Amino acid sequence: MKNILECWFDDRKTVKIINNRVGIIKGGRILTEDNPTNFESRLSLCSLPEKFRKDGIKIIFSGEIKEIYPNERWAATPLKITDFDIVE
Repeated sequence: MKNILECWFDDRKTVKIINNRVGIIKGGRILTEDNPTNFESRLSLCSLPEKFRKDGIKIIFSGEIKEIYPNERWAATPLKITDFDIVE
């Protein structure tokens, strides 16, 4: 496991666990290669170390999808990354 960081939304409820998804870092988010209309296709970078937050890096990752409160709107689904690998 890499040097995973803490998230500012660690205290939120985990609503789903995802494993071994493929995504590309772009615009401060992870864009997954699955259905682009899926709410999980744009994920936050919380807990991903800064040196891996460069546009174009492809990763395989696992993590916890965190809850979004009813009064919130997010540009990306909150994700706490629990493990990742860089795809060469």
